[in-house]
Amino acid sequence: MPRVALPHHPSWQSNLVECTATHATLNGETTMNLPAPAARCACAMPTKVHAILPLLLMALLYGVSSLPGKPLPDNPATYSLFQWMPPWLQNTLHIPAFAALAWAWHWTLGAWMRARDAHALRIQSISAFAIASGYGVFDEWHQFLVPGRHASLLDVALDVAGAALGIWLAACLSGYVTRGTAEG
Repeated sequence: MPRVALPHHPSWQSNLVECTATHATLNGETTMNLPAPAARCACAMPTKVHAILPLLLMALLYGVSSLPGKPLPDNPATYSLFQWMPPWLQNTLHIPAFAALAWAWHWTLGAWMRARDAHALRIQSISAFAIASGYGVFDEWHQFLVPGRHASLLDVALDVAGAALGIWLAACLSGYVTRGTAEG
């Protein structure tokens, strides 16, 4: 299995010194046994270009939230994209959508904040969680203004749960969480 030595990156609390296709090594100890795409993602160094990802996710969520509750006569194809889904499935999709958004913001803020200690990492995580959760509240308010749609506190709760899941996944994939406990 090919190994790739990585230089120390100051935004990581622990020194990620080695990556392979399925695991990352922190301070000489394997902390993650991941599928290859997740390992590559955990090992990549964040840059300011990553800001595009959360902004694109936010635009996508806004576009989906803008779909009217009933099909418009001039554009029934767009509505039919989600019409076949039962409401419980549409609600459940809030969790992975906002988990992805929180993870993307965590990744992006990591490039800007250069967290060097546990306190800075907490600020990065709380900031990413707040942005994703706040966008969930904004998204529900926006849906309230769309014809045929309504706002729901359940949707806000699912958005917040998804954001929490995204932050937890970001911490796990970055190597900040090992063996079920948080470092620092």
